[in-house]
Amino acid sequence: MMRRLIRAWDRLVRKLLAIHPVREGGVLGYSLRRYAGRGLETATGVRLRRGDLVLELHLDSRLLAESTGDDTAHKRILRLRRILLADLRELARQVEADPRLAAAAGLWGLTLLHRGVGFLGFTVAEPDPGAGGRLATWYMRLLLTAWHPEGEDRLEHREEELVAREIFLPMAEFRARYGSRARGG
Repeated sequence: MMRRLIRAWDRLVRKLLAIHPVREGGVLGYSLRRYAGRGLETATGVRLRRGDLVLELHLDSRLLAESTGDDTAHKRILRLRRILLADLRELARQVEADPRLAAAAGLWGLTLLHRGVGFLGFTVAEPDPGAGGRLATWYMRLLLTAWHPEGEDRLEHREEELVAREIFLPMAEFRARYGSRARGG
């Protein structure tokens, strides 16, 4: 019963936030928003400031579970990597075609799945220490228990690692890494 309630709530939240799926068969969605955090800086010196326009990233927990649910943990990670790379390349195509999207400072998200996103080019940062970060962690943990194949077991054994973090990839770096120039086109 609780699992169904969480899943229904997730569908409602995605609708209210007007999240656009990046592509059919992918797991990433996005919405164009103003950044409301305290700000962060990447290793290359690019700063994200409160009020900057960002492409806010969202993982579709249902699609993620469906596309990786039958795999071992190792295969799940490899499959997720392939799916995310394809999603990011498609999002880069959309950014190149839409000036509204290209005007964003970069890709930003709040996620429990921040370990390992450095290879995708993202900077990981602590969110605001206030209630917003704790609420986001709580909500994402609920989604994890509702959708992840290991559900509550995963949360029980790794709760201290499953804390929401901000991730950010500046637009210039995103386009250089995933855009048509990176693909040789």
